[in-house]
Formats: sequence, C-alpha cells, structure tokens
Amino acid sequence: MALPRVQAVLFEQSVLASQLGLQDGQMFWIGFSDLASPGEYTWSDGSPVTYTHWDQGMPDNSNGDCVAATSGVVAGMWQDKACYDELNYVCEKGRIGFTAPPVTQPPPPTQPSNQGCATGWIGYGNNCFRVDEVPNSETLFWVDAQQHCRNMGAELASFHSGDEEDYVKAQANVITPGAGFWFGLHDQSTEGGFEYTDGTPVDHTNWGPGEPNDVGSGEDCVEMFFGDRGWNDMDCVVPYTTPAPPTPSPYPPCPSNSEWMLRGDYCYYYSAEIDDRRGWVEANSYCMDNGAYLASVHADGETTS
Repeated sequence: MALPRVQAVLFEQSVLASQLGLQDGQMFWIGFSDLASPGEYTWSDGSPVTYTHWDQGMPDNSNGDCVAATSGVVAGMWQDKACYDELNYVCEKGRIGFTAPPVTQPPPPTQPSNQGCATGWIGYGNNCFRVDEVPNSETLFWVDAQQHCRNMGAELASFHSGDEEDYVKAQANVITPGAGFWFGLHDQSTEGGFEYTDGTPVDHTNWGPGEPNDVGSGEDCVEMFFGDRGWNDMDCVVPYTTPAPPTPSPYPPCPSNSEWMLRGDYCYYYSAEIDDRRGWVEANSYCMDNGAYLASVHADGETTS
C-alpha cells in the first residue's frame, strides 16, 4: 500500500538526512530551485511542492537560486546557494520493480473568481482572501491578528505564487500601500526557519532587499505591503493592519419577515432547511447583511428559552 503523500515526503526527508549524516559540513544539491522564476520554488522533476525544510534565515534567494541540503549535526536542512557553486549532490530515480509515480503536469493557469467567497472576500484558486484597512488605533499584534482570522473561520494568508500575491494586491484597493499588513509567514517555532500558520509549504518568496534580517534577533513575524515594497520580517508585538469584520448596519428590532422570531431582547433567524446550509464565513456574512451576527450563547438554557 502506498504511503500518503505527506507521510511519504517526511520519510524521504528522514532518509535524506540520515544518509548525509555527520559529514564534514558539506552541502549537497537537491532538485529545488527558483531558476525558472525568481521567488517561485519548484522541483526539477516537475513534482508538486508539498513540503519544505528550510534552514535558519531561509528561504533567502539573494544567496542564490538553487537549493542544497546541509550535513552535520542538523543534516537535511535546506539553504539557498549560488547555482555556480560546486557542491556534492543527491540523485533520485525510480526503483526497478516498483511503479514510478505519474509525471505531474503543470496545473492550468488559475482563473481568479470570487465565486464561492463571501461578500468582501477576494477569490483566487481554492482560497478566499479578505483585506481591510483599519485606523492606527485598531491595528493588532500578530498573535491577535491570527486569532482574529481564526474567529472568522480563516487563517492568516499564505501566498504560493507571485500571480496569487499580485492578484490579491490588485483587487484589495488599499488606500495606503506603504502600510504593513500581517500575513501568515513567521519563524517563531525555529529561529530563521520560516513557515506558514496554515501548514502549507514556503514555495514563494517576495523579500525586500536585505530581508529577512532579524534585527535584534526579535523579528519573527512577516509583514507585506500593497505597493512595490517586498516582505519584511518584523517584531510580532508591533501592531499592524489586519482584516476587521464589517459593522452591521442598524436594523429594526425585528424584521417583518416571519422567519425571524423574537426571543427575549433579540431576534433570531434559524437556518433549518438543507438547501439553506452555508460555510461559517458565508453564514456570518449572511447574518451581517441582515444587520445581525451569528448567535452567541452566554448562559445555560439560553438556546432553549
């Protein structure tokens, strides 16, 4: 039985690290690079990027466009290197008698669409993005921004291609493009080893010149900009702009629609029909479009009174 893809790549990484072992600090080329398009990392065999294992301070393609694995005490960590450096290398091919995995064809170009996204969200590929500018008095620390997104059934954003990032920027209509916006990239777990909060691989980078620089060894979160400036690592406890939920417009105490029912001091709409089911974000948007919020419960028996 074949291993699930995530389990398989973790096993491959473990085998690679064990074989490199305690060498003399040598570097070994692997088939990862952003030669085809700066900042867009791909495998030379065309296989999809489902896993990354970056070393401290990486990925930083200002060091080079090709990727090598380390040996030594922390064998198997990945680093950007200049492609003309002469290093050892690791080759891979299918085993005789074993079925080779199918050759992965490049996916068709993404046709951006907001279909399936709630009002105010930007659709690209399989994801929906929300970008709202807020006054300086309402900006959040990184951890609060992360929780804010999770409260909306989302995660801080991850970007996996320049086209995706550029499209979201173009559609967001940000008034102050020089303002910093938190997104999901950080190195809080392992200093210098950047990862996304949603667990997706770091296969696209857009660092500004000289970044990431970890000034003062405390810049563990990453901000993006909606102008031409690239990403910057930043102190996680500096408040920056993050999506804010829209404020519902005033509404009469209860709509005349008989589907809304008065209970105590509040009006309630119960979505009980199968064809009226929605995702959390869509349901929240529906409530707000009707001057309401998704229901909150603050006492035992409140839902049955």
